[in-house]
Amino acid sequence: MTRLTLVRPLIFISLLAGLALAALRPAAVQAQEDPQATFKVLLPFVTFQAGGGTTPPPPPLPRKALFMDTVTKIGTGAVASDALGGLHTAYAHTVPLVDHPQAVYEYCAAGADCGQGANWHGVVLADDVLEVQLAVTEAGQPRLLIRTQSAQSGYDSDYLYAACDAACTDPAQWASTYILSTYGTSMFAISDYTSPQRYFALDPQGRPRFVYFDRNYFIEPDHIGAFYVYCDADCTTNPAGDPHWFETQISLAQGYQYEVFKYSALAFTPAGQPRVLADVITLNTDDSGIYYVACDDLCEAGANWQRVRLADRGSGTDVSWDLEVDGQGRPRAAYYDGSYINNGGEILYYVWCDSDCLTGAAWHGLDLELPQRTGKHPDLELDGQGRPRLAYLVQGGGGLGYAWCETNCGVVGSWTKQVVETAAALAAAWPVARPGHCDAGLWDSLTPVLTLDPAGQPRIAYDSAYQTRCWYDDPNDNQGPYLTFHELWHTVRVHILPKP
Repeated sequence: MTRLTLVRPLIFISLLAGLALAALRPAAVQAQEDPQATFKVLLPFVTFQAGGGTTPPPPPLPRKALFMDTVTKIGTGAVASDALGGLHTAYAHTVPLVDHPQAVYEYCAAGADCGQGANWHGVVLADDVLEVQLAVTEAGQPRLLIRTQSAQSGYDSDYLYAACDAACTDPAQWASTYILSTYGTSMFAISDYTSPQRYFALDPQGRPRFVYFDRNYFIEPDHIGAFYVYCDADCTTNPAGDPHWFETQISLAQGYQYEVFKYSALAFTPAGQPRVLADVITLNTDDSGIYYVACDDLCEAGANWQRVRLADRGSGTDVSWDLEVDGQGRPRAAYYDGSYINNGGEILYYVWCDSDCLTGAAWHGLDLELPQRTGKHPDLELDGQGRPRLAYLVQGGGGLGYAWCETNCGVVGSWTKQVVETAAALAAAWPVARPGHCDAGLWDSLTPVLTLDPAGQPRIAYDSAYQTRCWYDDPNDNQGPYLTFHELWHTVRVHILPKP
């Protein structure tokens, strides 16, 4: 166990006055897997052998949807339901750092029409924000992990924690603290606005934990590797002389070699045991791939963390996954693999293990038989009976999909898939006006986040970016006008769907 070293003075989050954020918006606007199934190991994953066919697509789900902001560019959107059915969201401004992007928290009370912007109220937090993640306690109390551009020269990011216990649309009810800073990690990152971030979670007691990677040569000894960070009490304070946040290294290092963990997904068993799914670049790079990492007891000691390799990663930047644990402590995952030679890969799998999960042969995977390149950035949730529900992106970012299974979820025919919103429908909901020198544009869907309300009804937040193709003429050369691509808008859209 290591006490976290503060690398600069404690930073407190500035809380602005409660915002009437709705004024910024337009007015209109337990899985039962088949135990008899046989499997064989194929690269890149364990693939289901049996048939099952496909079910005809159901009619579109009736729904309500809204854009969370139509004035300021926003992203890294998240949504969570509390035990009463109230909805919480968090997102970050995606404006340049010179404009001091901030994090936003908003709440829509249970029973209110959350498809109407007027029913959402919230606060603005922090400064120079890069990303925000949201979790909610069993009592409905929001917790935020906020990553900002580091205030210390040479460092990449600062991690901040913010919490509120009641009346959370009042900025005076929030408390926050600085946790740590990272260095040298930008070379391992993909844009946070276009890749899923699922490394922050609360344990069953509502205590915050997260996983991060550092490559810090500024301190002695060097601080390099993947770390599991936790706080058990008084988590909105972290005094330098008596810190409340601690960490343990869960990656391996040997001499000047070290492992890299990318895009860790964190979840907990009902007993509070941490489980991680991550893309790991190992000391022996031939063994690199997607790893399941687990600790059952005394997790402040790195030696108690074990792992098993589950799959090849494949190529490209779209590889993505999510991890959940059912009420019996059994891991379930969604995995969208990378591309392979001969036009293979880019397939969405549902993955599970029922026992002995640190053995690769104990894991099973099911190709959900979606079209190739559909299923990127999946977010998996389990309902009260442990049944899987999945939000994902339609091929090429062309919309939002949802899939679910009621029983016998190891058979593809038991799954129902549905397109929630197409890119064309998104364009109709927000017809962006292009500048005159831009001749084309489209909405590109990104990073869905799924939550289920107490009745099992899906609520999905996802980022969308409007991309334009524009002519540009540089007066300093004689090459004439040429085409460039530009992100004209970035927003977060929330869908409120009935239970299928």
